[in-house]
Amino acid sequence: SNFAIGGDHLDAAIKGFMTELRRDSQKNLARTIFMALADAYQVVSNAMKDKDADEDIAQRAIDFLRDLATRIASIFSPSVQRDRLVVRVMTADCVNYALVPLKPERFAFLEYAVSAFIPKISQVDAKNVLEACEKQLEHVDESDKRSLSFKEFIEVVRVRSLGKSAAKVERERKAAARKAAKEDETETSFEEEDEIETDSELAGATPGSNKTRKTNANSTPGSEKKRTLETEKDFAKIVENEESKEETITTTADEGEAVDADMEDVVPVQKPSRRGRR
Repeated sequence: SNFAIGGDHLDAAIKGFMTELRRDSQKNLARTIFMALADAYQVVSNAMKDKDADEDIAQRAIDFLRDLATRIASIFSPSVQRDRLVVRVMTADCVNYALVPLKPERFAFLEYAVSAFIPKISQVDAKNVLEACEKQLEHVDESDKRSLSFKEFIEVVRVRSLGKSAAKVERERKAAARKAAKEDETETSFEEEDEIETDSELAGATPGSNKTRKTNANSTPGSEKKRTLETEKDFAKIVENEESKEETITTTADEGEAVDADMEDVVPVQKPSRRGRR
């Protein structure tokens, strides 16, 4: 628990101790780390169970456990095979500690203490851990709020099983959120334009146009056919009336021309002058 906070000399001593444990047995080193994390979680559990204790005390204990796990995990590198072996054995011990048998009160241990070590294991090991956790999740009561910590841990393992880093997954999640927000804004703008056009049409509508719109909305195929026939009949009557008018106009014009011709043939009668009478 004093690693990375007790000074360089203490850090060197702790690393030397861990190196000796690794030389003796990698399983012993993994077991030592697991026991340190389990003891720290016991402090967290006691603080959370104490109803008289201040909430800040429990939160400080959780923060301490997270920090401890992060500092210890920083010692190991996923590119080193022996480091991956130690972390794999330690992770298996931690998962069994919380899930075999199933103990909901220890679900938070996986989230607070073990999540920091998941990026240090291989993708294949992450798939094995994910499979074991998902089997146990089938027996967990969904209504139990403690299962949320278990699900958070499973999500961390799932990301590692896909071969992606947590930072990359976070970037993809933010990009997807921005894309969804942009699509929502576009749809909203389209809806607003449609509403504006509809309001404009209604504002410029007249009682007659509203009546026509209402009639068209309530029309049926039979009524449409009947209306079409009536329109054709009306059009035929209009054509007949126009033709009769043209014939009348033509006849009148012909009669006028005949009268004019007759008038040209008539010689006007001249009155005798007064000189001839004299």
